[in-house]
Amino acid sequence: MLLDVVPRYDLIIGPQPPVDDVGIEEARNRFNHVFAVFISAVSHASHPLVIFLDDLQWADPGLLDLLEVLMCESGSRNLLLVGAYRTNEVDDAHPLARTIRRIQDHAQVHTLQLDNLQRDAVAEFVADTLAPTVELSAPLTDLVYRKTGGNAFFLRQFLGSLHDDGFLQFDRADSRWRRDLEQIR
Repeated sequence: MLLDVVPRYDLIIGPQPPVDDVGIEEARNRFNHVFAVFISAVSHASHPLVIFLDDLQWADPGLLDLLEVLMCESGSRNLLLVGAYRTNEVDDAHPLARTIRRIQDHAQVHTLQLDNLQRDAVAEFVADTLAPTVELSAPLTDLVYRKTGGNAFFLRQFLGSLHDDGFLQFDRADSRWRRDLEQIR
């Protein structure tokens, strides 16, 4: 069962006998228990485990149940679970919000709201990516900031699409990025 989600774990624990077929609820409970034991086994005070889960606004009920077991029932004290979700898609009635409230009764939960990047941060990002200085990247930064509003995801996607579409090209001879701002506009 655990081998289904942790490929090649059999190299560590050896071959395992097949598990008995059971009902859906019992199978879910068994999986959650086995996974919690696994997490406890691989996380120690000297080597804590960090798990990052993105886009939790789309998490299914099975994952939310597992997270609750890991954080509330398993005794995984050497686990740091970092979850990211879009707050504009999660209201108080959303299953994720309800799960977070239940977890808060048993474990420390810290919330960090990430806002859009300010123009100066976008300028540093563009300069780190495409130009040797913030000053040289200023015209592109202005355009990128207007298009993305400082949203880090859109910023990365926009620059990637400019490269994919040929509007940003790396000149190997000069070891620098070339761009045509008029074409980009």
